[in-house]
Amino acid sequence: MDGNKEEIQGQLLSVSYNTSSHGMMAGTSSFGGERLDWKKDGSVILTSTNNGGGKSIHLEYRVDPEFAEKVREYVNEKRLAQLSKEDIPLPLVYDCFTSVTINMEYGDLNGNPWDREHYNLNCGAAGMTFGEIERTLCGLIRACRESGECIVSEMKEQPNGIVGMMGLGFAMMGMTAEQWECPVCGKKENTGAFCMGCAAPRPAAASGAPVPTETQEPEPKKLPEPEPGCWTCKCCGFNQNQGKFCAECGSRRED
Repeated sequence: MDGNKEEIQGQLLSVSYNTSSHGMMAGTSSFGGERLDWKKDGSVILTSTNNGGGKSIHLEYRVDPEFAEKVREYVNEKRLAQLSKEDIPLPLVYDCFTSVTINMEYGDLNGNPWDREHYNLNCGAAGMTFGEIERTLCGLIRACRESGECIVSEMKEQPNGIVGMMGLGFAMMGMTAEQWECPVCGKKENTGAFCMGCAAPRPAAASGAPVPTETQEPEPKKLPEPEPGCWTCKCCGFNQNQGKFCAECGSRRED
């Protein structure tokens, strides 16, 4: 990185890690993001959103400021805002893939909000250019989420959702869903629409579901009997979960 880049002014006020899973078929793309916001009263809020598989999930956590400060320190240490200004070639990917962007906002909480500076680091396909940075940042944000208290939990149905119901459909037919490896945190043995380790959306390349037509009637959602050791998500009701996050909607396990 060019050491002559101008230093960033002000404090880091927000940082978000966003993923977009691109599918080749209609209805197979998904989008997700986690954003940390430092508030004037000293609190830090983590907002987690996931859109895909026929559902829109919105979660908010009040997190431990000490964990959030580690994120701020890492972003500044790696000079990600300065890095976003550089012309870094990204590998071309023409197939289905998950792309990543890191957004940052700097400024003064007590100053004019219009004076804040925004930076967008386009990482390209997940893990191919900034793999170490992505994995570390995801781990730090995950630690914030696990330290936090969930204060908002909302889920809405979206039309023509197919990816998120794949695991449920396989279970209802007595079949085993195809397992996939998360390109963000590396967790294997995922079968749902979201990673059980970090809640990243399922890569579109791992989805081969058929595209529903407008004339198709929605199938009734009948949950199968839970397998031994599985837990039920309090947000969407999916009862075949085994990891820390719901495979159906990406919500964190609440004991």
